[in-house]
Amino acid sequence: QVLHKDLRHLDSNHDLRGQKADLVVSELLGSFGDNELSPECLDPLLTETNVCHAGTISIPTNYTAHLAPACSSKLHQQVIEQALYPDEAEGGHGLSSEGSRVLGVQVAVETPYVVRPQLASQMGMTERCWTF
Repeated sequence: QVLHKDLRHLDSNHDLRGQKADLVVSELLGSFGDNELSPECLDPLLTETNVCHAGTISIPTNYTAHLAPACSSKLHQQVIEQALYPDEAEGGHGLSSEGSRVLGVQVAVETPYVVRPQLASQMGMTERCWTF
């Protein structure tokens, strides 16, 4: 039996009909490793609940987050636009409207962004951060 279910709504007694899962496949890998609470969700599922047994296979079995310094003139331009003119950066007219706010340069440049790799140049070696 294949069960397509959001982990937050899993009722092991009802959904699994008293059986244990042989295979757990997760797509909880966010754009920066575990930013979608993957360890917090999957670890208890695999170790503390009555959903899995000792031989349950987890895909992925583990993952490692890596970081490398990068430079992107396109991202820098977009960050400055967002910092000073949030509506204009989104195609608006530069006027602040409800939901948009001027972040300020300091906050904007210290905010993590997901960058398209083709728009950035790696400036140093990739380093391992953590493994789950």
